[in-house]
Amino acid sequence: MTNRDWPALLNSMSVDSLRFEKQKRLPELAYLEYRISLMQYQEGRTNDEWEQSIEEVSARKAVGKHFNAGGYETEIDLRAKRAKWEHRITELKKELRAIDEALESKLR
Repeated sequence: MTNRDWPALLNSMSVDSLRFEKQKRLPELAYLEYRISLMQYQEGRTNDEWEQSIEEVSARKAVGKHFNAGGYETEIDLRAKRAKWEHRITELKKELRAIDEALESKLR
């Protein structure tokens, strides 16, 4: 289905179907917003832990080509994951607005 078909589909739905579609999207939106919030918290914590690992290894003079900072997601990985989630949040909010508009027009 293309974006142009979406409004026509919504207008053809019953009020109950529109409410169902809205209720189907709300938990996903809340979950993604929660995940982004959690990711921001964990990002700060992971950065602190990574810096502490570097300091500990440096204190033992083990830094160099043998240091493996594995187990930490890179900033690029985290940004890509967050961008994907933020894109889906934007889509969900647009869908919810369209559903609300269709509901309003049917309830008038």
